[in-house]
Amino acid sequence: MTSAQTAPVPRKTTPPGALSDPRRLARLLAFAWFWISLGGLLLHLRIHPVQDSLYNWIPAVVGGANAFVLPFLFLRRDLAPYAVLAAWFTVIIGTVAMAWYSLTTWWGPVTLATVLLQSTFADIAILWAKIPLAHVILGLVRPEGPRAALRGCVRNAGGAAARHPAMAKGGGA
Repeated sequence: MTSAQTAPVPRKTTPPGALSDPRRLARLLAFAWFWISLGGLLLHLRIHPVQDSLYNWIPAVVGGANAFVLPFLFLRRDLAPYAVLAAWFTVIIGTVAMAWYSLTTWWGPVTLATVLLQSTFADIAILWAKIPLAHVILGLVRPEGPRAALRGCVRNAGGAAARHPAMAKGGGA
């Protein structure tokens, strides 16, 4: 071969498997969601048994819903946004509740080591790891986002924003 001729470059192909198919990857990530949620639920049940207090039932039920209901909601295209909203809601409420618990049961001096190692900071960090996971699953299940009819706004031929056709005819509120 001369310098002008080059060998053909082989096409880069992705191997078959979970990473090449968005639906399979979404299922794999929903499975990861299940294990993170189940781990949090079991950890909570070990630290705060439900038979000790009625207050311990609330996070146990929410943790059960996170582990056993949300993974299936994530995989339904029409329900995935609601699963993300539920994820945000439970993460924020869980963060506030765990931080409050940590502050009310605090003992000893307040140092960086005690805040990191003797509080619920590690639990809160694991809980917040679920948010990017939820958004990645949503992006895989609904890559195009909501349909134009659900957005309430369409573009006309000139590219300017216009009201949805049903709204322009007086069919909406």
